[in-house]
Amino acid sequence: MVSLKTKELPGYAESRRDGTLRGIETSPMTIVRVSGKTVALAGSFPGFSQAAIKAQLSALGARVVGSVSGKTDLLFVGGDGGAKQRKAESLGVPIHQKAALFALLEGGAAEPAAPPEPADVAGPADVAEPAGAAAPGGAAASEFAGLTIAVTGKFVTMKRDDVSKLLSEAGAKVGGSVGKKTDLLIYGEKAGSKLSKARTLGVRTMTEAEFIAGLSRSSVESELLEGASDKVAAAEAAERKKLAPVRKTIDAVLAKQRARWGATLGELLLKYIHVLGQRPDVFVYDTRIGAPLSKAGLLAYHKGAPKEWLALASEVNSLEFNWVLAAKKGERHESSKGYNGGRCELVGLPAPGYICWHRIPEWRKEYDDYEAEASFDDFVAEGRTVFSYDPGQRPEQARLVFDDANDCERHELGSLEDYFTDGARAGFVWYWQVGSGGEFRQALLDSSIARDTSPATIVRLLEGKGLTPAEARAMVKWLGDDVVILLHGSETPEGRDRVKLASVFSGYGQASERDMDHALIRSLTEAADPVDAQEWAAICAGHAAFLASGGAGGSWTPLSASGLPLCIYQGGEATEGEQAAFRLKNLDGRDASGVDLSWADLSGASFTGAKFTGASLAHSMAIDALMDGCDFTGANLTGADLSGTTLRGACFRGADLTDVDMEAADLTGADFTGATLTGARFPGAVLDEVVYDD
Repeated sequence: MVSLKTKELPGYAESRRDGTLRGIETSPMTIVRVSGKTVALAGSFPGFSQAAIKAQLSALGARVVGSVSGKTDLLFVGGDGGAKQRKAESLGVPIHQKAALFALLEGGAAEPAAPPEPADVAGPADVAEPAGAAAPGGAAASEFAGLTIAVTGKFVTMKRDDVSKLLSEAGAKVGGSVGKKTDLLIYGEKAGSKLSKARTLGVRTMTEAEFIAGLSRSSVESELLEGASDKVAAAEAAERKKLAPVRKTIDAVLAKQRARWGATLGELLLKYIHVLGQRPDVFVYDTRIGAPLSKAGLLAYHKGAPKEWLALASEVNSLEFNWVLAAKKGERHESSKGYNGGRCELVGLPAPGYICWHRIPEWRKEYDDYEAEASFDDFVAEGRTVFSYDPGQRPEQARLVFDDANDCERHELGSLEDYFTDGARAGFVWYWQVGSGGEFRQALLDSSIARDTSPATIVRLLEGKGLTPAEARAMVKWLGDDVVILLHGSETPEGRDRVKLASVFSGYGQASERDMDHALIRSLTEAADPVDAQEWAAICAGHAAFLASGGAGGSWTPLSASGLPLCIYQGGEATEGEQAAFRLKNLDGRDASGVDLSWADLSGASFTGAKFTGASLAHSMAIDALMDGCDFTGANLTGADLSGTTLRGACFRGADLTDVDMEAADLTGADFTGATLTGARFPGAVLDEVVYDD
C-alpha cells in the first residue's frame, strides 16, 4: 500500500490554506472542499488503504464517517459504491468519483472542471480509469485473470463465497477442488486437505493478506474490499503478538538454517522431493505434504517439543514421500513402502489435546531406560525414528533415535538437521538410518550426473527443475557433492554418455574397492622369464587332460597376498593332468587361438598382445592380469573373472562375455562390437573410448 504524504505533493501549501484537495494541473480543475465537511467513502481505491485516505482527509479538516446519512456532506466513490452510493443518491448527497483522489495519491489528473452541479454528481464516468481497468470478456484486469483458483479455510475479511465471487469478477475460474490443473490456492485459517494437496502437487499458494493486496492492485471494486487491508493487518498484528514467544524460538532456528544453507530445512526438503521426482528413473507414489502445524499447535508445543522439531513443523508438519526405481514400478505393491527405493513419513506433532509423548511400557523397562518417546518418522512397522528423552529430562530435550525392532536396538541419530541432511544425501533409501539400502542409492548415483560437474552447471540444471537461483544454490550447499543424486545423467552431454554406457555395461559408474599392487605385479612379470613354446605346450596338454577327466565345475576363491592375487580352486574330480596355472608368468605375444583354457588360473599373468581368437577362457581366473592389446575375437569368456585386469585396446568382437566380471578393469579403447554382455559386470571399470553396439 502507498501512504498519503500530502506535504510531498505539488501545491500542498496552497491547498492546505483553504482546506481543499486540489489536483495540480495546468488545465482548470474541480476543487472539492472538505474542510469542516462530513465525508464518507464507498467502494475501493486500488493502491491505497482507506485508513490512509481517512487520515489525510481528517488532516484537511474533514470529519470522515463510516455510513451515509442526511448529515453527510459528500461521498467519494471508488467504482461500485453499492448501498452507500444508492443511499447518497436518494438523499441528494453530492457524490464524487475516485479520479480526484487518484490525482493526489498517484500524481495524476483530477476530474476536469465542468458545469457546477451536474458534472460533479456521479453518473457515467468519462474520466479514464487507472491502468488495468478492464480485461477481455468484461473481467476486471488483475493478476488472477485466466487462472484456475481454489479457495479454502476461514477468512478474516469476508466469507469464502465472497472470495470466490471477487475472483470471478477478476477473471479467474474458481474450482471446488485442487488438482493438477489448479494454478493457485488461496487459503485462510484452518485450511485442511486442500492446502495439503496443493503443497503435494506443487500448486502455488496465497494467504488472505496476499489475496487482498492482489485485488487492491486490480480494478476490481467492491464494498467487501473496504477496509479489508486494515482488517487483515489488525488480525496479523494480534496474531504476531500472541505468537511472539514461540515465533522467537522458531525464527532463531530458521535463521541459523538460512545462514548455513541459504534456505530453511523445510524449504529444502520440499524442493528436494519436487526435484527428485523429476528423474526419469524414479517413480514417486503415495506422496502427500501436509499443512504447517496450526497456531494453536505451535503454542501448545512451545514448551513440549524440541525447538528443531517445532521449527520444522511450522513449515512442514506431516509428510509422506515414497519412491521406487522406475524399473521396479510394477513391483512396488509386493513389498513394504520404501523397498526398491526410499521413503520418509513424518507423523507430525498431533493437534493439541491428542497424546504426543508415550511413556515407556513396563515390559520394555527390562531392555531400555528412556522416559518417553514420540513418533517422528514412521519408516516401517519394524523400524521407525522417534524423539526420545530420558528420566529427569524434559520433552524439549528429546533426541532422535532409530528404534529398530528387527534387532531390538535403538540407534542414536544426532540432530534433526543432520537427520534430514544424511537422509537426503542417501536418497532416503530403505533403512538408510542404519546404513542399509546402499544398492538403491548406488543405482541412483550410477545414472546421475558426474560428481565433478561444476556447481554452476548444477545450479543451472536445478533452475531447469523449477528452483530459483537462490534455492538451487542452497540445495548445493545443503547436499554438497551428493547433490548429483537429484539429477539424472541425461541432463548433461557427459552424463548422457555415462548413462548410455551404464545401460550397456552393467554396473558402470559404481565404485570399486579392489586394492591390488599393480606396480608390483608388473615388475614381477617383467622380471620373469617368458614361457617358451615347449613349456606352453606342456601346460596346455596337462590342462586338456585335467578338463577331460572331470576337473571342471569347481569354485574359485580369490585372495590378496601382500597386494598380489592368489586364487584357490576347490572341487572338480580330475584324475589326470594338471590344471593350468599361469600366475605371474610372462606370456606376452602368445598365440592361444582356439586353445581351451577354461577353469585355468591366469591371475597376475602378462599376456600383452596375446591372441585368444576362438579360444575358451570360460570360468577362468584372469584377475589383475596384464592383457593390453589382446585379441579375444569370437572367444568364450563365459563366467570368467577379469577383475582389475588391464585390457586397453583389447578386441572382444563377437566374444561371449556372459556373466564375466570386469570390475575395475581398464578397458580404454576396447572393442565390444557384436559381443554378448548378458550378466557381465563393470563396476569401477574404465570405459573411455570403447566401441560397442548402440
